Amino acid sequence: DVYKRQIFVKAPSVVGPNDVVVSYGINGQQYNPDPKLNFKDKENTYTYYDVPYITAYTPKEGPSVGGTRMVIEGFGFAPYKDSEGNAIKQPVWVRMRRHDKKGLTPPSEAVYVDNERVHWIVPPGEVGSTHVVELSLNKVDYVKVLPTSKPYSYTYLPSPVVMAIYPSFTPLKSRNGTNVFVKGKGFNCPNGDCSKVTCRFGDGDEVVYRPGTWVSDTEVHCEAPKYNRPDVVPLEVSMDGESYTNDAKEFGVYEAFVWSVKPKMVSCKGNTTIRLHGYGFVNTGEELKVRYGSPQNKLKCKGKPCIVPARYIDKNNIEAETFPYDDVVYESSGKHLGKDEFPVELSVYGDDYTSNNISILYFSEPIYGDPKPDQVAANGGDPLFIATDFRTKRSSPEEALNDEDIFAKYGNATCRFTSNAKEGKVKYTKAKLANYPLEDADHYNALMCPSPEWEMEKGQKEEQVILDMSVNDADYSGNKVMRVTEKLEIYRIYPPCGPTVGNTKMRLVGTGFKQFHDLHLKWGILDSLPVDEKTRESFIYQEGKIISKDPYENDVLSMNEETKLLYDNKTEYQMVYSYSPKLPNYDRTHGGPVYVSLGRTNKLNMHEEIQEMANETQLSLIHICRCRRLLTCRSRWSP
Repeated sequence: DVYKRQIFVKAPSVVGPNDVVVSYGINGQQYNPDPKLNFKDKENTYTYYDVPYITAYTPKEGPSVGGTRMVIEGFGFAPYKDSEGNAIKQPVWVRMRRHDKKGLTPPSEAVYVDNERVHWIVPPGEVGSTHVVELSLNKVDYVKVLPTSKPYSYTYLPSPVVMAIYPSFTPLKSRNGTNVFVKGKGFNCPNGDCSKVTCRFGDGDEVVYRPGTWVSDTEVHCEAPKYNRPDVVPLEVSMDGESYTNDAKEFGVYEAFVWSVKPKMVSCKGNTTIRLHGYGFVNTGEELKVRYGSPQNKLKCKGKPCIVPARYIDKNNIEAETFPYDDVVYESSGKHLGKDEFPVELSVYGDDYTSNNISILYFSEPIYGDPKPDQVAANGGDPLFIATDFRTKRSSPEEALNDEDIFAKYGNATCRFTSNAKEGKVKYTKAKLANYPLEDADHYNALMCPSPEWEMEKGQKEEQVILDMSVNDADYSGNKVMRVTEKLEIYRIYPPCGPTVGNTKMRLVGTGFKQFHDLHLKWGILDSLPVDEKTRESFIYQEGKIISKDPYENDVLSMNEETKLLYDNKTEYQMVYSYSPKLPNYDRTHGGPVYVSLGRTNKLNMHEEIQEMANETQLSLIHICRCRRLLTCRSRWSP
């Protein structure tokens, strides 16, 4: 059979193993010559080998999770040799065929091969299913691996499952070995041989194996290895020394050290979630605690030590909540903290706390005004200004609860946008402290953040969102209502070219044109021009036509079949009319492409860096072709 550039043929039988040259002919008479004169060229050499002879294999059963190493013994597994008689390494493939003929596992390569032995890793399988193992030297011709007493080779047994570890942690400084009790089910020794029970601590390149002791089908004991550094590792069990469980129960060696605590500033309202980052953390459950204050300068919270339960995130992160400011006083004087910093320490087990002296401090929530503007396009990138009373000495002399320098040094301002219509739809953008307007402010009196890119449902024109602000990226407030409208985009322009003297009447088709009164059109590097609201109108695209009052526009804006693919039937778009400007050097140029962009012009008095951000709100870029001077063009829609 001939298919494309391949010829499929069955190899004929021969008397004995040998190498032969393969030639082909398409007329049964002339055959292609040997392209090379070298011996055993791989391009056209075919090797006949003796069928491998199998004498034994083990094991004959294993856990359904797979991973068991099967050893197949016999001879003839490595028949390939070079011209000097040296063995050539070639892969051996092994697969399993269900005994009930309901499935066939894909072949996989053996992990070890010599002429008398093959090692292969058994794949996962269904509990109780029986399979015939088959071996091949060329991935085409397979020989069965069968015992003499059964019509199948391998049976899948229920896999052992690790359900709990006790103890699940130990201190790094422990001098004695820790005996670990592994609880679970299915701890059945294959063929009644429990001598190969093994516990594996860790994974990847950092693995330690420890011999295990079988106690019952629900319990195995083993001794944890000694570690020279804190860590959290998975502990898995094998009943045959080859295939291991995959339940990811963790065993930890702890010696806690805290590197950092975020956020640095916490709200006076309390209940701020702080995250301690470091190493040597393990999950000790209810033993995990955070203490505020130090033994040298103790704090009291409602008359008790300032200690709260903590949550284990991973071996490098712990979370906890803070107390309200009014509940925290110095034990020695009974006074509140004021603007003082205080340390956060961690205890993994017992009352042994760290002494890393990483501190935090309280701040009072700023008072936020309404955002300007309160309506943005879904494109994102519009700079928003939120008038803010940071309650500092300059903004609130009579009630200076905060320090402006602290906000500047430790603040981590963000804006959060939450959909009112769809639960869980939230976006965040980075904010910064700002002066607005510049000449009237000698202190921070606003937050500035860009609007996020917002996904709108098909056909949706606008969506109401709630804007909340935070100066520490943790505690949010504000609850300001905003509107996000459809994207401001240009889909098509007509005509696509015109004379360099300008004054060509242009039509731009897209979305979002009618939602902003301060819409501007920019031609290349020329100054942007305001778009008259009277030149904006809506139209409905249906069945490849744009329905408009002007019959001339119906003619020039008809779309061909290719363009129809870009639009949905009965979709509303918007159109803007404008006139192309005259090029500055119109009488000394042959023209060329010019970028046309449509966006909003933000005339705000702000820092240079903020103004630069405002200029980045140009939204849609379209090439427009300029023709030669005095040459006029007429064009129809094209994709």
